[in-house]
Amino acid sequence: MPLANKLFTFSKKHVRVVATACLVFGGAGAAQAENCMESDPTYWSSENRLPIYEDLMTLMACQANATPVEGQKLNDTSACNWFLTRALERAYGVTDFVPEDDAQWISANEIVQRVRSSDMWTKLGNASDQNVLIEAAEGARNGQPVIAVRAGDPHGHVALVLAGPLSRSSSWDLDVPNSASFTYSPDKIVDKAYVGCKLSYAFGSKDGVEIFWRLKAR
Repeated sequence: MPLANKLFTFSKKHVRVVATACLVFGGAGAAQAENCMESDPTYWSSENRLPIYEDLMTLMACQANATPVEGQKLNDTSACNWFLTRALERAYGVTDFVPEDDAQWISANEIVQRVRSSDMWTKLGNASDQNVLIEAAEGARNGQPVIAVRAGDPHGHVALVLAGPLSRSSSWDLDVPNSASFTYSPDKIVDKAYVGCKLSYAFGSKDGVEIFWRLKAR
């Protein structure tokens, strides 16, 4: 079996390998991924695991799934925005952040600015508000695209909110929704690449995290 096919085996125990493939195929060298799926398997239980997990896991092998043009443009500053853009397209048919005519992929900070000014995306509020997190989980459960974003200097971060029950986050002191996120650290180590973990795992602090949802595209 080709190596790429082996990497896509659907198991949370293989997410570390799949995430590492993003750098291996891109020539970035050794990588490692923290694995919240093992330490907190709430969203991987039989009653909470979602069919979309498999698709999202394969997206984590970003260089393997990218077109030649994409592969040339992906780097350690574009993992989360590429992952979110392709996840929204695959799961919901939403192409709001897909570049046209081989243009540069927009950054996480640009995604933040775009959703803030878009007629299609609505801000639910800040992630520090428990009611906002409840609405975010309900929206995801009802099939609406829901994202969490935070602008940053020099780079922001964006993550996908997934359906599932709220789960207590000790770091946020709030009940938070399910999510998927991909992050590179500056030294090109796959950092916090996961599917099916608490949203708080994507951002650490809740400060500055905004929640947006979109009208259904399909």
